[in-house]
Amino acid sequence: MASRSSSSMGVMVALVIFILLSLTLLLTTMLFYTKMEQARSTHEKAEADLQAFASPAQRESDEVRDLKNKARDNRVSVIRYLKEEMDQIAALAGGQGVMTRTELEASLGRYDVSSDQPAVARLRDLTDQVARLETQINDLSAQLDEANEGRVAEVNRREQLEQDHRTAIADLQSEIGRIQSRADEYARRINEAEASMDDRVRSIRDNYETQVGGLNAELDAERTQVALLTRDINELRDRVESTRLDYVGENMRPDGHIQEFGERETVYIDLGRKDNIILGMTFEVYSDVSDLKPNSAGIIPRGKGTIEVTRIQDSIATARIIRTTPGRAIVEGDVIINAIYDKNKKYTCFVFGQFDMDGEGGPSDIETEDMKARIREWGGDILDEFKGDMDFLVLGQQPMMPVQPPANAAPHQIRKYIADRKFFDQYHEYLAKAESLSIPVMNQNRLFTLIGYFQP
Repeated sequence: MASRSSSSMGVMVALVIFILLSLTLLLTTMLFYTKMEQARSTHEKAEADLQAFASPAQRESDEVRDLKNKARDNRVSVIRYLKEEMDQIAALAGGQGVMTRTELEASLGRYDVSSDQPAVARLRDLTDQVARLETQINDLSAQLDEANEGRVAEVNRREQLEQDHRTAIADLQSEIGRIQSRADEYARRINEAEASMDDRVRSIRDNYETQVGGLNAELDAERTQVALLTRDINELRDRVESTRLDYVGENMRPDGHIQEFGERETVYIDLGRKDNIILGMTFEVYSDVSDLKPNSAGIIPRGKGTIEVTRIQDSIATARIIRTTPGRAIVEGDVIINAIYDKNKKYTCFVFGQFDMDGEGGPSDIETEDMKARIREWGGDILDEFKGDMDFLVLGQQPMMPVQPPANAAPHQIRKYIADRKFFDQYHEYLAKAESLSIPVMNQNRLFTLIGYFQP
């Protein structure tokens, strides 16, 4: 009985132990399973977190293994290693140990660093710019040195110029002193010359007044003589008129006629070598002798044309037409006239005054000689003095009354006035004599009209 009790007790104990062990195993299994689930969950989370940092393929790459080795060598985690590397790069790039990417980009953006131009490339560009600037600085330093040397040279040159200037001023002051002395001497001489000139002017004025008084006396005597001569001329005129030919009408007779027309503006006239015409002689062409009558002003109108002799034969001559009047054609039978020319006689003329043969508006004594030569060339005879039986008086341009100079005028002005006044009085004296003796008076324009002279 006791044995069965002991066996039963043993069984019971064993059963209790078994149950306890089973419970312990169950609890252990449940605890292990719970831990395993927690570990699996933790592993999955860790895998997910690791996946966020690097994919499995990236974790197997050489770069990641290299990072792991470097982190292990530094006894830090990979993240810590990367963080320290980033801090060092930020400190190197931005000067700060802790800086975000945005802050780093903003910091580098001030230096034109962007994703298109990395910091290293920008740093290389800046390095090149610094090198160029250093080169420019060196060049400018060299130029500055040269400028300083030039400035020193310029300062030395300016000092030399100032010294030369002071020397020149001293020389000029000395020269001015000498010039002033000479100027004083010249002023003294000028004063003496002015005093002498005043005495001479007074002497000349006295002589002038004496000469003027004498000339006025001579002029009065001449006027008295003119009055006497005028009286004698009037007496002679009555005696001459009865025997003197009317040359005014005579020289207005036609000298010839237009016979016929030739070629190229030429005509033939009924005058030839036997009539003593010469080459270059000109004739005025009129339709009839009645056209030669003077108008109310005593002026004979110009003809309707002018011809010039170009070829001479025995009894005829060829002439070219050098002037025509529109609406008044030259025709056969027209009369021709040259007041100086006459085939049967020579007209006598007295020429006085100044003429403007070339039409330039300036009469001169030389052109007076040209007028005389032209009259001689066309058959006229020039007298050396005024005569009462001459055929024409040819006068130049009418002179103006000269203005009497003041009493203190220069001697040459006085002499010119005396000569001009004498010429003026003589011109009007000849004109009065010719009118009193009924001698035809011709000025330059009237003479040119009657002889057919053509000014090109």
